[in-house]
Amino acid sequence: MLRSLVGSEMCIRDRFGWIDLKLEPKLEARGDESILSAMPHRMNISRYLHRAKTENLYAVSVMPQAMAWDVNIPAAMQCGSRTKQLDPTMKSIISHPFPHASKDWLTHIYEANLWLSVGRTRSQLHYDRENNVNCAYHGKKRWILIDTRKHYSDITWVRGGRYRSEDDLLNTGTDWVPIDPDKVDLRVHQKLSNVEYYEFDQEVGDCIFLPYSMLHYVNKTSPGFHVAASWMFLPNEVFDKEACETAPTENIPMAAHDILWYYSGTGVIPQGYPAVDREVRDSILQIMDENGEDHMTIQVLQEWLSRGEAPLRNRPRELRQFWEEFSRHGKNPDKGLTQEEMGWPNTPLGLWLRFAARGDPEGMLPCDTGQFYIPRPENETAKSNLFLEQLGGNPKKEL
Repeated sequence: MLRSLVGSEMCIRDRFGWIDLKLEPKLEARGDESILSAMPHRMNISRYLHRAKTENLYAVSVMPQAMAWDVNIPAAMQCGSRTKQLDPTMKSIISHPFPHASKDWLTHIYEANLWLSVGRTRSQLHYDRENNVNCAYHGKKRWILIDTRKHYSDITWVRGGRYRSEDDLLNTGTDWVPIDPDKVDLRVHQKLSNVEYYEFDQEVGDCIFLPYSMLHYVNKTSPGFHVAASWMFLPNEVFDKEACETAPTENIPMAAHDILWYYSGTGVIPQGYPAVDREVRDSILQIMDENGEDHMTIQVLQEWLSRGEAPLRNRPRELRQFWEEFSRHGKNPDKGLTQEEMGWPNTPLGLWLRFAARGDPEGMLPCDTGQFYIPRPENETAKSNLFLEQLGGNPKKEL
């Protein structure tokens, strides 16, 4: 199931030492600035592998394209439709916002991640709003899973209001529990004593499917080097039986997938950035509708930015450059894009991703200060498409 991504620390350093990583403390400390503000947030793999042996550094990063060719996606993960998707609000089938040019069976991956560590690491108890698959290459981890739907009311949340207990397809973001997983104080968190949980070990070669919204805690139990790869897909992706008839039966490298948040290895490390369709474009369309505006004017973009914490809201020259670049894809560049012109491929998806990274309402990650997003270049798209075209596939039966 897994390709030869790792032979040793030396192999990774020699092949991929130039790639930049997003760093966290070995014992996850979300929101604790006393720890987070005192540590580096970004480092290349070569420096990281040297320093992680003695420093409190854990690479929780995004899978770069160069390394993704060494990660296999199991064939069983294919057949998520690229022509249709579930609308989580209306509960109806809609056109897929990111259709593939030729492979309707190629499940859309939202984001892919890379995990590197030396020594013990552990997460906080949290959930993600996407489905996850996590595969281990080196080292061993112990996982604890809790059914959030069953125990939501038994748990104290840090953010609150993001989990939708009546319909968790409508979750507005991730959340976590304000406990120290190494020493839970049941005098404070009394209801946790009633929580049922699943516990298991992940060995080298094991892949774990983690459903969206499932609370989880991960503890690295082996003392040495650890490597894992993971990928996310949205819970409103749907199985496509017809497209699956022509899907190949062999595993496919991660890099052959058109992952939404592509990572070149430098620039913005796109972890947790917004969905360009629902959270960026559709939010802008809502402002246009509220204001009775037929075009995406620079004032519309200013209003969208004013509702968040993005550094771009205080950079008028950069914002105008974005608006002018968008407007060049419209029939009337002086006015801006119409609703019909805002979609891709008319307006390049790479442009929307660049704008989403700089305009993220929650602000850019500390590791991305001063960085700009680098979209997938045409030669990488061509390389991926060539690989897919050369697959044998599963010939469609004659009717």
